[in-house]
Amino acid sequence: MNIFFPDIHITLTRNIANALLELGHNLVLPSSEYKVTTYPPQNWVWNESHTKENMAEKNFPKNTLLVNNEELLDLKPEVIFVTSFENQFEVINNIWSKAKDWGAKLAFYSGNDYWDTAYPWDIIKNYLPADKLAASICEEKGVHYFHYRPWVDYEMFSFDSPSDSNSVGTYICDYENNFSEDFGIYNTVKSHTSNFIDYKLCETLTKEETAEVMNDSVFTLHIKRLEGYGFAIIESMARGRPVFFFDPFTENKSYLQWSELGSTAFSFSNGQSYEEQAKKLINDKEYRHAVQTNCAKRIRELINNEEQNEKLSNFLNNLR
Repeated sequence: MNIFFPDIHITLTRNIANALLELGHNLVLPSSEYKVTTYPPQNWVWNESHTKENMAEKNFPKNTLLVNNEELLDLKPEVIFVTSFENQFEVINNIWSKAKDWGAKLAFYSGNDYWDTAYPWDIIKNYLPADKLAASICEEKGVHYFHYRPWVDYEMFSFDSPSDSNSVGTYICDYENNFSEDFGIYNTVKSHTSNFIDYKLCETLTKEETAEVMNDSVFTLHIKRLEGYGFAIIESMARGRPVFFFDPFTENKSYLQWSELGSTAFSFSNGQSYEEQAKKLINDKEYRHAVQTNCAKRIRELINNEEQNEKLSNFLNNLR
């Protein structure tokens, strides 16, 4: 099966491709040569940087097919995905309008908790939500859906051993420019605890580099008001490094499904609470090792690639 899935988040898209590889399907991506004709108000549709020459550098698996407009029409994918609010205009108006004639199925994906009318529910028959809001609407509307927990690269983000460092990582791209208020809170927390914590702000690392920094850390600090599925959160947990969240920013977040306090995650509402919990993790070796080991074990139970792929296969094989 050929499945058209525009790239809105390279980790997500690459991991979807890996999941489809295990199921024997191909992921079809618009190449840099694809010409978009219908733009949303934001004037951004999807990642337009993919070329045949750079796919290996981006570590996409062999089942990833790049297409321009004509190649897409020649290939005739069996499934056409809308993957974000922004690209629904191009997909529905210019791709689906043709794809339905060759018998393709239309499906929707979301990882962010969009507003409830972001997608046109009058035409939705198939939905693959990673977020809680869309899953609840799917249940209410009675559409064919699977509340998906995307494939995780547990090989790259393996749990090698507990860490005895005092290094703490944060993995938010262009943090200060995109999330200035959140960045300010991060700096306040950092300034009051830098006497015993070595903070690493990692904004431009490759996946391989991120995995190494995580391995050398004791935990991850993630202060971010707007968060979708949260791959860096899951990858940190997979490495056995629990994630500290700023409690006022966590309400209704999808990542709460795998953020078990004291196990995979910690939450704080003020500097004192953060400092006390951080000191205990850093200073108590037996406790730290137990938490890190259990963290890596629990995330693999909570997001099990084999189980999710089995359900994903059922979803794809029963599209309406």
